[in-house]
Parts: sequence; structure tokens; C-alpha cells
Amino acid sequence: MKSSTSDPWFNTEHMPERAAEETFAYLLASGALPGSVRLTANNLYLAIGFANHGIGNWDVVEADLVKWCGQNDLEHVAGWILMVDGDGYYGHDSIETVAQFVSARGTPVVFLQSDFGRCAPGDKYWPSYACAGLFGRGRYNTMLNGRTTEAWGGRVRDNTKGLVLEETGELAYPDHARHHISVNGRRLVECMGGIFVAGGGETTRDQTKIYRFGSGERAGDWYCPAKTLDGRHSDLNCVHGVEHSVWKKNAMKRARTLN
Repeated sequence: MKSSTSDPWFNTEHMPERAAEETFAYLLASGALPGSVRLTANNLYLAIGFANHGIGNWDVVEADLVKWCGQNDLEHVAGWILMVDGDGYYGHDSIETVAQFVSARGTPVVFLQSDFGRCAPGDKYWPSYACAGLFGRGRYNTMLNGRTTEAWGGRVRDNTKGLVLEETGELAYPDHARHHISVNGRRLVECMGGIFVAGGGETTRDQTKIYRFGSGERAGDWYCPAKTLDGRHSDLNCVHGVEHSVWKKNAMKRARTLN
């Protein structure tokens, strides 16, 4: 079984979720991805950030992305894998553009997506950068008036009493799957060598907390202070942006050590 952007693997609507997750795990471990890259202890990377609101300073994000990818290349001579949440093209620069950039350089990109967004190659929303993708059971937020909304990422919210579930509560499918799917005895979250964050809103902020972004647990965590299309800074820029130069220096130091 091989997968590529021209002939990607994805689970059909009628495929049992457990079987689909096991097949996805096999793909990651078997060398079926482009370049015969196999998932190892820490060569899985995640990218999150602005989606609908777009990225208005793509030149800044691209410059950081070039450096981040370069560091990952140096650390993983046999290749590395980028994982995203399955965003399609929004008609502007976004986290989808990040995935397209990484895919275009020859690095395999895979996605995890809630089945709200289930589609097939050729559809408008299909993640054309991906060589493989997995759709799983979507979760719903419950609002004050009993209305439900789709939970695309982060923690599932229960606002019936004005509360938000804690980290131990239910996660939206992409984040649930990263904590649930195992490859060779290691959960996907335990195989992550770093996270690239390009700004982002409420969902991204929640995900940075879930994965303890910037805590020092992963050498490859990198924050890029991004702006929306209309020039607004991400709230995360105030939280992580001040340490931006520190992570850059650490990345350069890591590169010198590897050389």
C-alpha cells in the first residue's frame, strides 16, 4: 500500500473507525508515505494557526517556516512527517498554505479531520497537500441555549452552565486521535518532535494548552507571530511572541550541535 498527493489514502464513510485508525497507523509506520518516510520516536510534527481569518503577513510566516523545516531536516535525515487538521483552501493564505508549502518541498503531509469535513479528492474542500488523511467521529459543543456547534479542534465545550470542560474532558476528533492512536506502542502525541504555530484564534490557543506548547518538552516548538488578513495580531502573540527570538536562537544552537 502506497500513498501520495496524486493517489492519497483516506477512509471511506463505510469503513469502521477502529479499522480506519489501524490502517492509518500502519501507513505511518510502514514506509508507505512519499520518500518511504516512517514514523519514529520524534519525527512527527504538527502545524496549527490562523484559518478562516487568514494570514496577512505570509512573508514573515514563510521565512520562519523555511528555517523551521531546515532544522527538522537536519535532525531527521531519514525524513519527517507533518500533521495538520485537514483544512481546505480558504481563498487566502492560512494554515492550509503552511501545509501546501511543506508538501511542495517533498515532506509528507497527513491530516486528521472530524467527519463534518469528510470529502474526497477533487472536492473543493479536499486537502490537496495531503498524501493520507483520516476522518473520525466529530464531537459537538453544547451552548447555553442547548444548541450544538461543531468542535473542529481543542476541547469540546459545554456552555450549558457557562463552563468549559477541563483538559481531561472530551477532545475534538483531531486532538482526541493524536492522544488515542498508537504506532508501535507509542501514541501519536508521544511521537511529536515539535509544533509550528502561525498565530491563531480560540481553537489554536486551546490546542497550545493541550500540547503544553513552548514548555520545553519538544525541541521543535516554534511560534511565528502572525496577523490576520485585516492586520489584527493573534492574542497568542502576546503570550508566545515575546519568546519568539529565544526559540529562534535555540533552533540555531540545535543546528550547530547537529553539524
